[in-house]
Amino acid sequence: MQYITNEQGDRVGVVLDLTTYQRLTNAPRHDPECLLNLSVAELEALAESKLAPAKQENLSVLLEKNKESQLSSEESTTLDILLEQIDITGYKSLYERR
Repeated sequence: MQYITNEQGDRVGVVLDLTTYQRLTNAPRHDPECLLNLSVAELEALAESKLAPAKQENLSVLLEKNKESQLSSEESTTLDILLEQIDITGYKSLYERR
């Protein structure tokens, strides 16, 4: 393996021998555990597939405030993000069951 550096000496690239390159590029196709074609949001949701207790509590509070139409703009955004994570996680679970 060789590194390509810029004028400042920072590593900006790498040169691999063909065997290593083929091993790295072909492995994911045969690995059912490899998460190909998932968006950043889907990967984040999967990483937190079960909401942490603090997030779950926050979600409960935000849902209650939403029911009473008392959400601030920032809280509404937070609620949307939490709900998106839950939706994506549910979708991923359904996809895995196929």
